[in-house]
Amino acid sequence: MSPHWTLTGHSVVYVERGDAQVQVVDQTGQQVMNDKVNQGEMFVAPQYFPATIKAGENGFEFVVFRTSSQPMNNQLAGYTSVIRAMPVEVLTNAYQISPNEAQRLKINRGGESLLLSPQRRSS
Repeated sequence: MSPHWTLTGHSVVYVERGDAQVQVVDQTGQQVMNDKVNQGEMFVAPQYFPATIKAGENGFEFVVFRTSSQPMNNQLAGYTSVIRAMPVEVLTNAYQISPNEAQRLKINRGGESLLLSPQRRSS
């Protein structure tokens, strides 16, 4: 999953199958988790803490329980990312980069998205 965070609550994640490398940082950018998670394990991504998940060789199937009845996620990459929505001038000043670099930052990750496998149905 591309880097994202939840605005309206915590995410409690249970690993159903497979494994993944999970990284979570706090609002200051300090790493609070950088671990491999396996089947049967759980972890929490607190509200406002950016997280990313990279599936292992065995894939990664998980269930997320949210502490909000109306969860809202923000993406850091892809077509709906917050960086893509920011004006070039804001990115230029915030990251101390040239306008050309800011424009590239906005558009170079536009093709990334979240992919989900079809739901399985048990009989």
